[in-house]
Amino acid sequence: MLGAALASLVLAGCAAVAYAPAPAAAVRPAPSRARAQIDLSDWNNPALWARQNGYSNGGDFNVGWRAANATVAHGVLNITLDDRGCPTGCSRRPFASDELDSVATYRYGTYTVRMQAARGSGIVSTFFTYVNLTPGGPETNDEIDVEIPGARTRTLEATYYKEGGPGIEHTIALPFDAASAMHTYAIRWLPDSISWIVDGRTLYTRHGSPATLPTHPSAFILNFWTGSTPGIVSWLGPFHYRHPLHARYALARFTPAR
Repeated sequence: MLGAALASLVLAGCAAVAYAPAPAAAVRPAPSRARAQIDLSDWNNPALWARQNGYSNGGDFNVGWRAANATVAHGVLNITLDDRGCPTGCSRRPFASDELDSVATYRYGTYTVRMQAARGSGIVSTFFTYVNLTPGGPETNDEIDVEIPGARTRTLEATYYKEGGPGIEHTIALPFDAASAMHTYAIRWLPDSISWIVDGRTLYTRHGSPATLPTHPSAFILNFWTGSTPGIVSWLGPFHYRHPLHARYALARFTPAR
């Protein structure tokens, strides 16, 4: 995010976006001996989540992060993408949205989110793991993504990066429209594999080893955004703003691998 470069890669007709979150508060590693499931669904708890505010990722992102665009009602986190007060109140971007980053970092285990993606050309609803191994320098990211493009809400784009290398991407066909209702999505990250799980069913697994897969403790991140660069438009389609759009999250948890 702040002061970090963001790279786009187009693979098999889609753009896999390498991501650089801003340094909010310093992240704290989760206790290494913890084995119990960690419920992260208390969205307003500053011990669990940092809301990004007052800057733009730059690069491919066409939104400014604004904490007021992440609201909670009846236990559901609603991230709104709008043009209220923009560009002055949106870090000089035409639109505003928000991102939540976990305060702690986590490693091997299962990252679970229950979410309803937003529908529309030019937008993407996400959750992912991320760490930049050279903070303030070139992006050398370990990252594992769940991305649902608003123009193709019957697909999930599963991507991972190893220490800033090229994004390895696979598109998963979903048996439902992800923008029509809440569904449960999970990333199971192990030393020798990464699996993408939807409503309890493993839909894709990528096998490897610590030499080829991410290995470093990472933040758990949720965000919703649009972009305008040619690479992003070729991936997500053109964005034509008509009214506020919403990505909704009803659950987040981390279950350490045993």
